[in-house]
Amino acid sequence: MEESRGCGRVPSPADRQIGKVSFDDLSPTEFEQFCFDLLRRAGYVNVDWRKGTSLAASPADQGRDIEAVLERSDLDEFRHHERWNVDAKHYSKGVPPQSFVSLTTWSWSTRPDVALIVTSGFLSNPAKTWIQDYIESNRPPFRIRYWERPTLQALVEKFPDLIDRHNLIIEPARRHNEIEQARRMYEDIVWYERIQRSLDWVGDPSTAVSVQTQQRLDAIEQRYPRSQLYPWSDRAGDLNRGRLSALRWVMGEEWRDLGEKSASDEDGEDELD
Repeated sequence: MEESRGCGRVPSPADRQIGKVSFDDLSPTEFEQFCFDLLRRAGYVNVDWRKGTSLAASPADQGRDIEAVLERSDLDEFRHHERWNVDAKHYSKGVPPQSFVSLTTWSWSTRPDVALIVTSGFLSNPAKTWIQDYIESNRPPFRIRYWERPTLQALVEKFPDLIDRHNLIIEPARRHNEIEQARRMYEDIVWYERIQRSLDWVGDPSTAVSVQTQQRLDAIEQRYPRSQLYPWSDRAGDLNRGRLSALRWVMGEEWRDLGEKSASDEDGEDELD
């Protein structure tokens, strides 16, 4: 099977996306690095990435890419440690059964508590059948576990800093900075409408607004096409306010706060003299 490949980019907080995590943009070595960091963030200790070379591939890992230790506590607070052998599989298609031979062979020699397969995609059905048959036929002295993409996605939700650290792509969704730009645009447009409606009642804008308010009005008229600005139909105004509330909610505000903010936004007295 051919492993999926990609090239990393310099991560930026503004590039973070909202949606489901995908690992397709990582190279095999970058995926191993992600698994290494994930285990450490999840509380594993003595995490050892057995790359053994500066090359892109890891021919010297002897059947496992990473070794790690997980501390467990019994009900009586007695603590003990589990040793894990971890094999990272970055495949564009289902992981085949033969991919587990080296991990299980080496685990018979080192006797870890757990042999873990981490895949950026999914195990093939023959692979899952192979694991079940292997356990029933051999009764290995270690447990065999596997983490597929849904498990990794759930773990990344617990440790979202890994998104930026490894420049993970998230699909389908819009990038954080794209959402923020849209929020600012609709805040400008809705604010502009509110002031213009107030000025329609006042009649003479030259004496009704402060210098600061007039400067912002002028800046908005320069920033956006005239067709995007008031006057609109009542329906268009409702749509723009609804879009703004949705964008504010996506950015973390609570619905109850948005209701209070919408009510206060109808009052433009603070911008009018």
